[in-house]
Amino acid sequence: AVLGVLEVLPPVLLQGVFLSPLPAVRAYARAGTTGDASIMPYTMMVANGTVWLTYGALLGNATIALPNVTAVTLGAGYVATFYKYR
Repeated sequence: AVLGVLEVLPPVLLQGVFLSPLPAVRAYARAGTTGDASIMPYTMMVANGTVWLTYGALLGNATIALPNVTAVTLGAGYVATFYKYR
């Protein structure tokens, strides 16, 4: 039972981590600028998500791979928005 919870809960909670930059990215769009913010967290989200997605896919482990689709997708959107308003 505990193992089942640990297979489900971390990937679900991780989605909150991937969504956490959304308010800042929306603020960039509203302000029309990123100001002095760094792009590093967004590029690292894409890189990290890509590595974990690839690792999960190679293992055939959807619990690892699927949550990281969100990281790659949202991270790429954050990077695109950042570049648009830098």
